[in-house]
Amino acid sequence: MPLTATDRPPIAHDHRKTVGVWMQNESGSPIRVFVTYEALWQSDPSQVRDVASALAIFDASRAHLENLASARFDANGADDSENEG
Repeated sequence: MPLTATDRPPIAHDHRKTVGVWMQNESGSPIRVFVTYEALWQSDPSQVRDVASALAIFDASRAHLENLASARFDANGADDSENEG
C-alpha cells in the first residue's frame, strides 16, 4: 500500500534534527515522514550544515525521498518505535 505525496510544505523539527513532511496512505490517512538532517547533508556534502540547507536539499530531492519513504512503508509499515509512527 504505497504512500502518496501531498502538497503540504516540509517542516524542520530542530528538537529531532529532522525534516518532516506529510504523505498519505491508500485510504487517505495522513502519515508523517521524517528525514534526518544528517542524511540530507550526507546526500549533498557540498552544502553548509544548517537547517536552511537541510530544507533546500529536501526540496531538491523531495520526489526521490517520498519514493524511498513509500517503498520503506510498503516493506515495513509504520515505524511506531520512534517519531510517533
